[in-house]
Formats: sequence, structure tokens, C-alpha cells
Amino acid sequence: MKKLIKITMGTGDTNLVLLHGWGMNSKIWYSVIPFLKPYFKLHLIDLPGFGKNYQYNNMTIDEIINYLYLNIPHKSILLGWSLGGLIACKIALTYPDNIIGIITVCSSPYFIKDNYWPGISPMLLQEFSNNMKTNYLKTIKQFLFIQLGSYISKKKIEYLLKMILSEKQPTVLALESTLNILYNTDLRKLIKKFTIPLLRIYGKFDSIVPHIIKNILDRDWKHTYSVTLEQSAHIPFISQSIQFCKIILEFNSYIKNI
Repeated sequence: MKKLIKITMGTGDTNLVLLHGWGMNSKIWYSVIPFLKPYFKLHLIDLPGFGKNYQYNNMTIDEIINYLYLNIPHKSILLGWSLGGLIACKIALTYPDNIIGIITVCSSPYFIKDNYWPGISPMLLQEFSNNMKTNYLKTIKQFLFIQLGSYISKKKIEYLLKMILSEKQPTVLALESTLNILYNTDLRKLIKKFTIPLLRIYGKFDSIVPHIIKNILDRDWKHTYSVTLEQSAHIPFISQSIQFCKIILEFNSYIKNI
């Protein structure tokens, strides 16, 4: 099994692994890297099928986490956004001795909405997927402006878009296989079984992972913690990057003092 390409930077003494969301790549993290570099050793890994690892596609979630495990240093905190948060939790369930903390951002143990669970409607997710596969550039641009247009300048969004598109576009096969992970992965019962510290960060105006899900998880997952950023949608680490990084640093201090 070949190792994935990753970028490592930072001068801190804690390993922080950053995992992006569906359809994106690790360039999405650009706004928080300057704040976090002095405190962490950052490991930015493109998920298989995306960015620098575009050639590894059509993988199951178990295959993905086995590839990622080879690139995760011993005793790491995993920071996963959206799909990346789901994968981070699955890694911790599979290799708990190697993980000291989990941070999920606008993520969920189960993404699909039903009568008893807040999430994204299957029809809306499929529509978004179809648009991604037929016009990737236009769909990514619309997504960023919808999620960030009320919070940061148009110039910053266009710069972010340029960075994301500087990497190779994911194939339809990669988009489909990872979409299946969003549809079919349900960790709601499994995550109750481990005691690794888990911080959940939400955006108040997120329509993909509604922040009201925190009320369910606060009740059921006694070992986890949640924070809602009040001026954010699905990408709070960009819309409120300074506040976001402060939360990350507080969680790191908490882990060190356990």
C-alpha cells in the first residue's frame, strides 16, 4: 500500500491532522494555517481521490482510513470538516490508541435527514452531486459564495476558489465513491463506545449539518463538547477564522491537562 502525499508544516509540539470535506482539497484550510502553525505540527492530507491524491479513487471508507492511517503520526489530534469529520471519527474508532483527540467541524455521525434526525435531504445532496460532476468549477464557486458570501469579501472568496482549483479536479468516480460514504455511513451508535475527547464545532446558519443536531448529541454523547459559531454557515473556519482557532487552542490545552 503506497503512502499518500501530505504537506507538513508548523513548529508546535502537537500533531494536528487536517481532513477536508467532500469535493474539496486541503487548500480549503489556508486561512487558519498562519494562526495554528506556531502551536501545532500541521499535517494537511488530501483525501484519496482529491487534490494531490487524486489518483486514489473508488475507495470504501475502510480503505480510505487504512490509507490515511499510514500518514497519521503517533498521538495526533484529528481535525475533520464535513466528510472529513466523519472519516476522522471512523479512524478513531478503528485505531483509538493512535488518536488523542477529535475535532469535527460542521460534521455529523450520519448526514442524511429523516423523520427523527436533522441532516441534508437525499434529493438535495444528489442534486449537488450531479452539479459537481457536470460543472465542477461553477458548482464549487456557487457553494463558496452561498456559504461565505455573507461573512467575508468577494475578493477573499475568489482567492480561495483560485487556490482550490489550483489542484487537479476530482474524477466523477472519486466524487461518486465518497458520496456513497456520506449516504451510507452511520456512526451514531459506534461513537458512544469510545472515550477519546471529541469537540464538535457548528455554524449557526449551516443548512447541510443543522446546528440543532448538537442538542441531540450533547444529550447522548456525554464525553463530547460542542461549540456553535454564531456568524457562520458550513465553513466556520473561514468565516470566523480567529474565533475558530481560539477554540482549537483551548481544546488542545484541555487535552494536555487530562
